[in-house]
Amino acid sequence: MGDKQNIGLALSGGGFRAAFFHIGVLASLADVGVLKNVKVLSTVSGGTIIGVLYYLKLKSKIKDLETKSTGDEINQFYRDIIEEVKGEFYEFVKLNIRTMSFLNPLKNSKIFLSELLKVDDYTRSKHIGELIEKHLYKKYRVDAKKPLLMSDLHSVENGLPKLIINTTNYNSGGSWLFETDKMRQLQSNARSTKNISFSTINYKKGEKEVCLSDAVAASACVPGLFRPIKLRGMFNSGLNLNLIDGGIFDNQGIESLLPENCTHFIVSDGSKQLNNQYRVKSTLEIFGRTNDMLMSRVREQQINNLLDRFGQEKVAFIHLLYGTNGVKWTEDEGSMFLEQKTDNIEKEVIPNNHLNLLSKIRTDLDSFTEIEAYSLMYSGFKISNTEIEDRFGLESTNNINFAKNAEGFFGKSVVDEKFKDHIEISQKRFLKWYYHILLKIKKYPKVNKKESTLDRFRNRIFNFICKPKNLIIPSLITLYLIFGLDTFISLFGLHTSPSIHISFVKLLWLLAVTIIFLPVVLIVISTLVFISLNTLDKLFLHLGKIKNN
Repeated sequence: MGDKQNIGLALSGGGFRAAFFHIGVLASLADVGVLKNVKVLSTVSGGTIIGVLYYLKLKSKIKDLETKSTGDEINQFYRDIIEEVKGEFYEFVKLNIRTMSFLNPLKNSKIFLSELLKVDDYTRSKHIGELIEKHLYKKYRVDAKKPLLMSDLHSVENGLPKLIINTTNYNSGGSWLFETDKMRQLQSNARSTKNISFSTINYKKGEKEVCLSDAVAASACVPGLFRPIKLRGMFNSGLNLNLIDGGIFDNQGIESLLPENCTHFIVSDGSKQLNNQYRVKSTLEIFGRTNDMLMSRVREQQINNLLDRFGQEKVAFIHLLYGTNGVKWTEDEGSMFLEQKTDNIEKEVIPNNHLNLLSKIRTDLDSFTEIEAYSLMYSGFKISNTEIEDRFGLESTNNINFAKNAEGFFGKSVVDEKFKDHIEISQKRFLKWYYHILLKIKKYPKVNKKESTLDRFRNRIFNFICKPKNLIIPSLITLYLIFGLDTFISLFGLHTSPSIHISFVKLLWLLAVTIIFLPVVLIVISTLVFISLNTLDKLFLHLGKIKNN
């Protein structure tokens, strides 16, 4: 592959799981010297969060590239970029943005009133976007006191790829794209609603500006969990633009690459892969399963179309259940191992059915432990090395620091039952710390020794919270406080329509809720969230730390 090739790189959706996997892929591409040839970067959902960070990091240091004269210096420049991206992103993930979005009582009240009045101007998804911008992108602001705008990302510097953030236009059902100088609907599926044309919108200072936080939030705005991101005043007709998760239309980000005159394509897919299932668990589970089938079919069709159009030698598809060509599954003493052939010698890369477990890790925006994060990054790195070598004939130098360090604790001699248990628990969305402690007490009892006062106190706490009956009352109180807000929204929901008549009794109840009940609930929720972030979340991160032997 020559330096003049135009490579299109797509980073799929899949929450932080996909983001960590993408870091491993980016590291692999930097290591083999391919990342510098990426001319177009298409991102979706979790891929957007990490893709924007990479773009901002590269933009902030692109002038340093002019001082690099040799190929080795240029490749090392990109390796260093990815190492810094990895470090910044993991520190951000440890904050637990999902839970943090409930911490600020003023923001919670603003979201509550927005829901109550049915205006959708400030939603939970918008607040999460603001938190991402504040805690992950803030150091790259043009003005330290003002949030980043999409136009702030625009640059004419050589070496920067074209950034495309994929979202879905809720109004039309088409794909809506954010670029650094404009936003538009994908031409291949341009549509109109009520004779309103969704034409290209160029950003205008002080008029048609879009916050980076809104673009990122819209790309990751999972329908059903979050309300759409609403952009007002973008069309002269007065039509509001409602945007949801880009994964609804194209979770791999492939379609937006097709019109960009790319010669080669690399697709990093950290989204959920369809596994075999041998029994029906529940009626509700059937809906999720059928949606996974549909998403799997769309993904397969997209990849096949890409291969038919450009050929296998120009398309690299990297995903969490990768197991073809140079990588194969074999059995060893009853366990499944991923092995890679190198010079006719089978070298074990990822043991203990690792990829099957990783493919089931939650797709969420909460905190990830070191074991979860590094196993995803390491797998992305190793799988990408195999696919890039197979498709483009480029061999990795294995000169990525985190990958070299990971070789030790992900080797067969180190990975044991505890590691497997940790990854299996990581599939759960809530109470992961509880399951870890329960497992630790039941399955891995400590060797008898003289306990200190602190050890006795800790064990009593653990024994208390590991009994389900002790959690019933706190759980009921928490559920009452959280879902009580939704109940009042449904009971006292107001609409902007002037034709709605509001009774005097209803107004009195609404006033009582606003003045008395709402502040108390918001303060209690914020207090519980603060305690959770500073105790239970830190405990979870501690239980997932990698212990170097």
